[in-house]
Amino acid sequence: DNTTANGYWNESSKIPETIPGRLDPCGTSLGNDILITGGNTESELMSTDSYLYNPESSSWSQTTPMLRQRKKHVCFQLNGKAWVFGGDSESTAEKYDPVTSQWSLIPQIPRGKETSEKEYSYENYGSALVNGKIYLIGGREMKAASSAIKVFY
Repeated sequence: DNTTANGYWNESSKIPETIPGRLDPCGTSLGNDILITGGNTESELMSTDSYLYNPESSSWSQTTPMLRQRKKHVCFQLNGKAWVFGGDSESTAEKYDPVTSQWSLIPQIPRGKETSEKEYSYENYGSALVNGKIYLIGGREMKAASSAIKVFY
């Protein structure tokens, strides 16, 4: 019996063939849907694609693409909007408003004190949403391990 006090796993529907496979995407709840953003396609191209998956109906729909290509990024739902941070070769952040179906840039992730490069990325970090604040913990800043804890509110 797979049902225990600790929960169990069950396979849901598969991503339809009309949606390219993804490596390193991000997913977050958004209302009753799940928003899937970015990732790499099988041809190694980073993507701006965004899709909504409705678990109740097992249906998929494409929504407005993000403003920047991302993989290895994090995303959260907060106050009815989706918030997306960083990623491979990316230090920007953006939010998605499901009412208007629009993305907008928000303040980018601050650079570490030791970083001076023009091209800057922030990836492979731990993340958490606590009391309405988004925490980015550790990770890699320009190919070096970081001990920083950055807070967005």
